[in-house]
Amino acid sequence: MLHVESEIVEIIPSQSKPNRAMVRVLCQTKNQRGEVLQRFRPKMVCFKRPAA
Repeated sequence: MLHVESEIVEIIPSQSKPNRAMVRVLCQTKNQRGEVLQRFRPKMVCFKRPAA
């Protein structure tokens, strides 16, 4: 059985577009023994929520 764990490791607010941020995520795929089979660190552009 495989499972994926994801952790947000960095959030960088956009200077040119204040409603967005660059988010770096650490993703790891592990097997049933907890051994890491795959690790990658994608960067994603995410929209910020409006202030409440």
